[in-house]
Amino acid sequence: MGLLGASLAILLRLAFCFGGYNYDMESYTIVSELALAGANVYEETSRYNYGFFWAAMLAFCRWVGELSGSFDFQTFRIAIVLTLSAVDVALAALLCKRYGLKTGLICLFFPTSVLLTGYHSQMDNFAILWAYCSWIILQQKGRNWRLSAALLGFSLVQKHIFIFFPLWLLFSNHFANWREKIAYVSISYGIFLGSFLPFLGSEMAIKSILANVFGYNSAEGIALLPFIIKKLSLDFHNYLIGYNLYKYLFISSLLGFGFYSRKAKSELFYLYLIAIVAFSSALVNQYLAIPVIALCVKRNVWVWAFMILSSAFLVLRSPAHLGILPFFKQIFELLPLRVFWESIFSLYACQILLLIILFKKTQQKSLSTIKG
Repeated sequence: MGLLGASLAILLRLAFCFGGYNYDMESYTIVSELALAGANVYEETSRYNYGFFWAAMLAFCRWVGELSGSFDFQTFRIAIVLTLSAVDVALAALLCKRYGLKTGLICLFFPTSVLLTGYHSQMDNFAILWAYCSWIILQQKGRNWRLSAALLGFSLVQKHIFIFFPLWLLFSNHFANWREKIAYVSISYGIFLGSFLPFLGSEMAIKSILANVFGYNSAEGIALLPFIIKKLSLDFHNYLIGYNLYKYLFISSLLGFGFYSRKAKSELFYLYLIAIVAFSSALVNQYLAIPVIALCVKRNVWVWAFMILSSAFLVLRSPAHLGILPFFKQIFELLPLRVFWESIFSLYACQILLLIILFKKTQQKSLSTIKG
């Protein structure tokens, strides 16, 4: 991939970390202060929804920001972006090794990834990196499936994007027997659940973990599936349909597709990354980065369409991105499509594209199985 490409990609991400107000960065500041002081973050704030690992990383980044003798928010932000950029480079390097230089570079310079690491500073890529390493190990001959399970569990500790992937593996034929399957799932979930044990020192902490980690609802009902259901059942929506229904439909759709894709071999991991966003019952900006590495592998016209649409949505929808490019902001104010880019419908369009890509990839997998 080369030192030059990695350096340019990191600088590009850093260019977006000087934007305006960012709610997540405000939360990171609160959590980093608590973690660095040795406080129980689950007990002290409701603005933390993950395992302990990210809180520890934030504490480290804050410590770096305080090396000068006083806390500086921008230095703190730069430290976070540099950390996450290094993760993006690591993911691109893995793709480069497995699929070639072009695939790695496309992943590294995928505009959606650049914006979400540089400006939003979301750490989904950390969880994806651990899970991807877990998947690579599981695919190897003479694999160490216990190490694979441990890495997947560590991914869940980072952020529980892959919470349903162990169940997908239960459906699949990646193991010699059911004993291995059950052991793999037990190790993964065991590490995730066990990571909360040191923080269960009070009733308040327990309630906070249950409410803010396991019971967290993101952008309730803002996704394609809830939108369709609302349109089909407008008169009854307020009485019969709540967010829990959308969540159950999301889980059942994701697990159902996992069973449908159970014969997939090397494609299973990538299918999951696309499916979890395509079937999502709630959608926010940062979710658009989750399927990026899956989209970079075996690209087609729908992938390029997703790249353009998601990137345009992120750039044009957020004034903070254009705050460093006032000339383009003035042009944008004149665009007739401004309403579309600013609306939630562009997110729905991204989900539709992901669904198309998902079933295209599944069809290709089925055809290759038949030919084999």
